[in-house]
Amino acid sequence: MVELKVEWKPRNENTVFNHSAVRTDGVDKASGFAKYSTDYTGNGAVHVRLLTARHAHAMIKTLNVRDAKRMDGVQEVYVFPFREPANGMLYEVQWEGEPIVAVAADTPAQAEAGVRAIEIAYYVLDHLVNDQDLEAATELGLTKPGRTAEEGEEGEVDKAISSAAVVHRGSYGIQAITHCCLEPHGSTCAWEGEDKLNVELSTQNVSGTGGQFAGPLGIDAANVTVHCDYIGGGFGSKFAADEWGLACAEIAKATKRPVQLHLDRPTELQIAGSRPSAFADVTVAANQDGTIVAWDSHHWGTDGIRGGTVTQVPYVIQPKLRRVRTTGLITNTGPARAWRAPNHPQACALTSTAIDDLAAALGMDPYDVFLKNLNLATGSQSKNPQEVYAEEMKVAEGLMDWKGKW
Repeated sequence: MVELKVEWKPRNENTVFNHSAVRTDGVDKASGFAKYSTDYTGNGAVHVRLLTARHAHAMIKTLNVRDAKRMDGVQEVYVFPFREPANGMLYEVQWEGEPIVAVAADTPAQAEAGVRAIEIAYYVLDHLVNDQDLEAATELGLTKPGRTAEEGEEGEVDKAISSAAVVHRGSYGIQAITHCCLEPHGSTCAWEGEDKLNVELSTQNVSGTGGQFAGPLGIDAANVTVHCDYIGGGFGSKFAADEWGLACAEIAKATKRPVQLHLDRPTELQIAGSRPSAFADVTVAANQDGTIVAWDSHHWGTDGIRGGTVTQVPYVIQPKLRRVRTTGLITNTGPARAWRAPNHPQACALTSTAIDDLAAALGMDPYDVFLKNLNLATGSQSKNPQEVYAEEMKVAEGLMDWKGKW
């Protein structure tokens, strides 16, 4: 087979790369001409409000929606799958805000009244929501062992730390952060006949969500049209149809009317995505000239009920002698979702702040400490990451006038 040589043109000859892009959508957004998913209602649309779990951990003991169905203006009451007690089986709520019932009515106020008419009772269970409290999680048995690794012969890490000129010990942490999309998660759904669905969806994944609707609804993915010209923020959290999206479609089919279902702000913050937390106890040791000789850390955090956490510590700078332990906390909080470069910002911050504090203990400019230890760097696409990072640091230093201000 003949190999074709493929390469980029010189930067000044490219038509897209190395050029500023015109914000063709800027005027539409600034003028209000742009239509978002929340702007689509459709003629005769019904509006949905959700009954969500008010406990972080509980079993649904009883659920009665009969009065809600009788309320003025209520067109449909949709109970999310498995929420209703049946045959002695009780649904386990695992985080506050989890959707239980969707009430669709002619007006938002009527839908809210329908939600208030629902009777629900719980068996409240023990819960954990403090993702910083490793001790409490351990006592409750709500931890999952994560990555454990040690580089160097047994005892070498401890020996290097005990004999180092400077040793810094510190505790660091980054709380979970919700995506907090200005436009909440949700959609407007309308059917054409029995097997064609149109969805105005707030999504980052137009091409990938049609099948997510089609499968559970029992229709062909080719019969699902997902439309999204503008999105009011997603940041990695809007890639799924989600169970509330499927509820919207089911209600639209039952009522034979367009249906709008978007999460309210409290529910958006509780269940629609967050960046996992990360905490760490770090010991880092160095020679007097700033050369890092050893790293020892135990870090923990949570991505919600799954019990995952950040594992990429230490980040980029990888001392030859290092020991790392990771513990995931199983918390009764909404599941985490992707956030730009998932887990990397947390790992970077935990590592960089520890090294920055080491520089303070050494009485050195942290720029010089990082620069001196670039021979330990990994993670660059280049065969020689030290050169790449050194050049990037040089550019950043110049832009900030770091040395002039230090």
